[in-house]
Parts: sequence; C-alpha cells; structure tokens
Amino acid sequence: MKLYHGTTEEKGNKIIEDRCLKVNCESNYADLSKPFQTTKGYIYMATDRFYAYKYAQQKPLEGGNSCYVFEINIDYSDLEIDTDELRIVHRLSEEKISEMNLKESLKISKAVRTSKVLSFGTEIVRIAHPLKWKEIAEPLKTSVQNCMENNDPQYHAKISDEKNFDSIVIFNHLS
Repeated sequence: MKLYHGTTEEKGNKIIEDRCLKVNCESNYADLSKPFQTTKGYIYMATDRFYAYKYAQQKPLEGGNSCYVFEINIDYSDLEIDTDELRIVHRLSEEKISEMNLKESLKISKAVRTSKVLSFGTEIVRIAHPLKWKEIAEPLKTSVQNCMENNDPQYHAKISDEKNFDSIVIFNHLS
C-alpha cells in the first residue's frame, strides 16, 4: 500500500542519515498536553501526500523551516489502526475504536501506523523536500492549503490545486 510520512527537516535529515524510519523516535507531538500526544512505538503515515504534508508543516509553519515527505510502500498486513488519530482528530470513543478494523478506520481517517522499522529502498521509495512555507508564493499557498484542509478520506482536492501542490512538493527516487 502506498502511504506517506511527513516530518520536520531536522527529523527528515536524521531519517536520511540512518536510511530508515525508526519506531521510537522523538515525536513532533511529545511537547503537547497529554490528550494530544501520540502513542510511542509507532511510525504514523497518511494515505495521501497532502495529509502527510499537513502534519509535516505543523511545526515548520511556526518556525519557518522546511520539511520532508517520504513515500512508503508497505504491506497492508504491517499496518494498524491509528487510534490516536481516531481519538484526537475524529473524537471517537475508545469503545468505538476498539470495535473497528483497519478497513473501517480508513473510511473515517487518512492515517495509519506501523510498529515496523521502514528502510530506504525497501519500504521508503521516494522523498520530497519542499520549499519553506514562507518561500511559497501566495497563490500556491492557497492551493496547498486547499489540498490539506480536509481529513475525510472521501474528499478529493480540485485538479488545479493538486497540480499546484505537486509543483512544490516534488518526489524524487532515492539515490
């Protein structure tokens, strides 16, 4: 299954240096209050590049730094429900989440997670290192925001917005 992992520039550089995505790395959300922290021991991924970029941009927007988005090919059997996303973003109860399977969760959420270490050339196949948010021209920012605005898996961005998004978030094969 094709998925995407977005992260800050600093963490992305570490992933590139290590040539893998590790499960017990420092989370971008470790400094948030308890209800909004993610569960340790997982790598969190999005089903589309827009949602991964949205998560990658949350910290850089504050500081003006760039980010990375990694394209990942992973076996469906290695995936789990992202219970944090369902609880925090979609406000589902623990009881409701416990009754779901992965397929059902993907009808509600664009997020999944894995406890598997992901390696370059095996699962991690492409990488994007977009411009810093403050370097993106205003008309393009609007298109990018339109692509990122919805976490509903049934939502599809306009083709013109997708083209503008893809002009700044350009994926390259790993070298």
